[in-house]
Amino acid sequence: DFGDCVVHGEEVVWQGKWIKTKNVYWSHPNEPEIKRTWETLERQNHSKAEVDAVEIFAVIKKKEQLPSVILVRQFRPPTKKYCIELPAGLVDAKEDPKTAAIRELKEETGYSVKSVIDVSHSVLFGMALTNTTSAIVTVEVDGDHD
Repeated sequence: DFGDCVVHGEEVVWQGKWIKTKNVYWSHPNEPEIKRTWETLERQNHSKAEVDAVEIFAVIKKKEQLPSVILVRQFRPPTKKYCIELPAGLVDAKEDPKTAAIRELKEETGYSVKSVIDVSHSVLFGMALTNTTSAIVTVEVDGDHD
C-alpha cells in the first residue's frame, strides 16, 4: 500500500487554443518531504462533455464479403509522419459520444453509421501525460449502400 499521494498545487506554463501545459506539484507518501514536479498537457475542452474525444471502431458489412474495419491515414505533426489510425475526433460541448462518433465518421470518411453497437466507458490513453478522456464507439456501416 502506497497510501495517498498529495497534490500541492499546479501552475499553467503555456496556454494555446486547444491545449495548455502545466506543472503539477506533488509528493509521495513514502517520501513526503520530496516535492515533485510533473509536466502535463490538458485539453481546453476537458470536462465540457461526457468525454473529450471518441475513437470510432467502424465495421463495414457488405453482402458476400467478410466484414472490414475503417482506418484513416492522417498527418500527425507531433510524429512528423502520416499515421494509420481509427477515425476519431473531439466531442463538442454537451455532445454525447454516440452523436460525436456519427458526426466524426461522416466528416472523416464520408461513411454514414447504420447502427451504434457499443459505447465504452471513459478511457485514458496516455494518462502519464494528459487528462484527456475518450470513449471507444463501435459502429456498423452498410457498405452496400454507402
